[in-house]
Amino acid sequence: MDTSGVPHRGLLTADDMAAWTPHIEAPATYDYSGYTVCKAGFWSQGPALLQQLALLKGFDLDGLDPAGPDFIHLQVECAKLAFADRDAFYGDPDFRSHSRRCPVV
Repeated sequence: MDTSGVPHRGLLTADDMAAWTPHIEAPATYDYSGYTVCKAGFWSQGPALLQQLALLKGFDLDGLDPAGPDFIHLQVECAKLAFADRDAFYGDPDFRSHSRRCPVV
């Protein structure tokens, strides 16, 4: 029953939940500035962050004021590029066509 007062079938049943099993997968990773950053796979938002780090790797971030306009502009532009690729190329590999793959991550 929802707020309409009309009963509806649920999307998941008790049998659905009883039959479900998780699967273990390796994380998507990227080595950045001495750290290995791990995120969930392409079914999640995680690789977009890894792509942002890959785009930022070539810039001297230490030489920029972290509250300054150049630093913020650089971060925002890298995020925009990564999110555009996410929208065009990312998806759950169990449900997405493999014909278009992201060339960056």
